[in-house]
Amino acid sequence: MCRALDEMFEESTNKGIQMGIKQGIEQGIEQGIEQGIERGVKNTQIKIAINMLVRNNQTLEEISEIVGLDLNALRELKKSI
Repeated sequence: MCRALDEMFEESTNKGIQMGIKQGIEQGIEQGIEQGIERGVKNTQIKIAINMLVRNNQTLEEISEIVGLDLNALRELKKSI
C-alpha cells in the first residue's frame, strides 16, 4: 500500500512539474510576443517621427531631444530610413 501511495505521489508530482514547465513556456512566449509588438510599434513611431522631422529641416540634435533617443542611436536609425 505504501508503494502504491509513493507511486501515486511521484506520478502527481511529475504531472505537476510538467504542467508548471508548460505554463512557464506559454507565458514566456506570450510575453515575448507582446514585447516584440510593443518594440515594433515604438520603432515604427520613432521612424515616422524622424521622417517628419527631417522633412522639416530639423537637426539630429533637435530630433534626439524630441523623440528622446540617444544621438548615436538616432544616427543609426536614420541610416536605416
